[in-house]
Amino acid sequence: MRTHKKRPASVTCPECHSRFAVKPHGRVPKFCCQRCRQRAAEKRKWLRPAPLVAIAHDIESARSRAAIREEAWLLLKQMRLMGPKAHPCENVR
Repeated sequence: MRTHKKRPASVTCPECHSRFAVKPHGRVPKFCCQRCRQRAAEKRKWLRPAPLVAIAHDIESARSRAAIREEAWLLLKQMRLMGPKAHPCENVR
């Protein structure tokens, strides 16, 4: 048996914090007006990291992985678990 949640008579706009009435049918709105909906969309847009910041983060992550890989390779060679042959990542491009 399905239980229905009671539909709210009014809700608060997350953008301007004003209370507004909810129509009896359809989806319950989140925003009181188009202006508030647009303002929230603009805020979300400007909160995203800039492409250069995202690329810098990716490059730093790749450098960190390469440093960890190199350190692991040296430890394996010191413990004589790997032979004296060339590093496996040198030929990869």
